[in-house]
Amino acid sequence: MVYRVDFELVIPLCPRLKSVERYNIIEDTWDKVADLPTLASGAQILNFHGRMFVTAFELISRQIDRNEENMSVLEYDPLHDKWKDATHFFPEETLQLFQECLQKCGNIVVSAKKNSIFIITDKSVYSLQLMLVDGEMSCNKAVTLPSVGHFQEGKNSHYSSIMCDNNLFVLGGDLQHSQLEIYPIADVSLFNGETWIKRASMLEPRSMFDVVELGGCIYALGGFNTRRVNTVERYNPQVDQWTYISCMNKERSHLKAVVTANMIYVMGGKSYSSSYGGARKVLNTCETYDPSTNKWTNVKPMNHSRCMFGATAF
Repeated sequence: MVYRVDFELVIPLCPRLKSVERYNIIEDTWDKVADLPTLASGAQILNFHGRMFVTAFELISRQIDRNEENMSVLEYDPLHDKWKDATHFFPEETLQLFQECLQKCGNIVVSAKKNSIFIITDKSVYSLQLMLVDGEMSCNKAVTLPSVGHFQEGKNSHYSSIMCDNNLFVLGGDLQHSQLEIYPIADVSLFNGETWIKRASMLEPRSMFDVVELGGCIYALGGFNTRRVNTVERYNPQVDQWTYISCMNKERSHLKAVVTANMIYVMGGKSYSSSYGGARKVLNTCETYDPSTNKWTNVKPMNHSRCMFGATAF
């Protein structure tokens, strides 16, 4: 199953949503599951040993700024189809770091093999150790790691991060030289647990894109450079090399991609009203990539158009 947790920033075309959709890859159908308890945007999903947690800037900021007894981290209960409060699993310091990260368009990455969460911002990187004992999860105090190798402090955003071969990769994003000068970049850095190492740059600059790991390789999908793109490139960490693969059927930024059943599923995002450009359009379309044939195939669209959302295979 692929669960999509979404909140929309495009107003009035697509206002923020509470809705959650689940995709059945066998039947090629989307069905509705329990709504989130509040509207939010830029959701991040943490999939940890078969447990799905979600957080978003609005969820945290409402609790911290208004001193409300609000749920800032939620866990999905598939047995009862409901969301429950999971805030107590995380120290107050961690919630503050989540808030800073989400506010600055950073990344939160789970490493199931390392039982860790990495929080990546434009200024700092943090590591949190997760522990699961008899069904109860706990989280230790954050450890500060070296800043991302190719970042310029306070100037990077809309990058993507992923674990591959037990290493943390941070890729691309926007580099802001001034208020009016913001440029996508192609830089890639790897953190091996001790230091950041520069790796081969992507073949083209990308921001507001997504990445997945499949078969020991990293796939960078879509995004924005001078315009929204449908290009996809694959990175082989063994030889430190990027190669283009088949383009997606639709150009899209602010998309989400997940891997399940040895296939890549791409959904939603922002695109254009026609193949020649035109007005911005938020998508509900989905497509899947088969690495054995190097082909993209359109699948059932979502019930709602979505961008700036979270997705996971669960």
